Amino acid sequence: MRVFDADGKPEGEVKLETDPGRKPAPIHDLRVHGTEFIVKRSDPTTLFVVYDRTTGKRLRRVRADVDVLTARFPTAVWTAGRPVSLRGQVRCRTPEDQAELSHLPSPAGRARASRKWPSSMERSRRRPASRGLYQMRVTPDVHGRVADHVLDGFVEIRTPGAAGSVSIFTPLNRYYYGQGEEIPVSILVRAPKYVKRPEAAALRVTGPKGPVLQRRLELKDARTEFRIPAKESLAWTTGRYVIDADIPGFTVAPQYLEIGPGLRTRPVFHITQHGDYATGFSAGPRPFGNLPRLMDAPETVADHLARARRLGLNTCSLTGSATPAMAS
Repeated sequence: MRVFDADGKPEGEVKLETDPGRKPAPIHDLRVHGTEFIVKRSDPTTLFVVYDRTTGKRLRRVRADVDVLTARFPTAVWTAGRPVSLRGQVRCRTPEDQAELSHLPSPAGRARASRKWPSSMERSRRRPASRGLYQMRVTPDVHGRVADHVLDGFVEIRTPGAAGSVSIFTPLNRYYYGQGEEIPVSILVRAPKYVKRPEAAALRVTGPKGPVLQRRLELKDARTEFRIPAKESLAWTTGRYVIDADIPGFTVAPQYLEIGPGLRTRPVFHITQHGDYATGFSAGPRPFGNLPRLMDAPETVADHLARARRLGLNTCSLTGSATPAMAS
């Protein structure tokens, strides 16, 4: 802390004492009160810290009235079919809050209203069919939504003994398509130089009623592209689909799709959503400025689509801002 006199000339410095157990956060507010410095840092668990104005000695720290939720697992790279240990802990404001900690979802994914996990828990989960990159969320909400206590992260799940990875994806990882719409799909193989790349892939598309498409594709330079014809998707029922492949020795990250009814008959009247230099969609439960956070993008897009369907929107107008187009 540098000190200047009334004429703006340096008078010396005061070095603030640091807490060895805490990483110092940036300072964004400072007040002088008598013989004390009152310092506000970008620390969500601390309101402010009081220092001696002459020596810089830390006199007291005023804690913020917050709960702290932590979750730990050994590594961000998991192996499919093997258990993963998840340790979580909540430090609450009062013993009463600690005792009344809301229950977490049960392993079956449904709430057990009569059971409450303790504030320190350890659970192991096996996901044998999971492959690829997954978003992981820890929350007391039984539907996985954002709540007062929530943690988000990413984990990679690999096939046992995999020497490389295979990514199946649509342009911009587009998820929503309509019946009768052509669907472009790309396949890309990644592996170290010493690993032999596969020359072909047995691709399949599975929907609510089972497999709807199977095809053998030749891979050139560890990649290929193909298109699902519009007449193929026209015969599919609405619902969730997955584009997957069998390639031994590789982790295959599938592409998921949501097939809607589409716009096979053009509407007589256009109901338009217009964005006048403003976003035309929700900022999500935890906005970053006027945009949703990356972790909240899936539910924000789903909410936007549900709203558009309820209002009957079928066209979109853009003016200087990226308003998402109506899909399916």
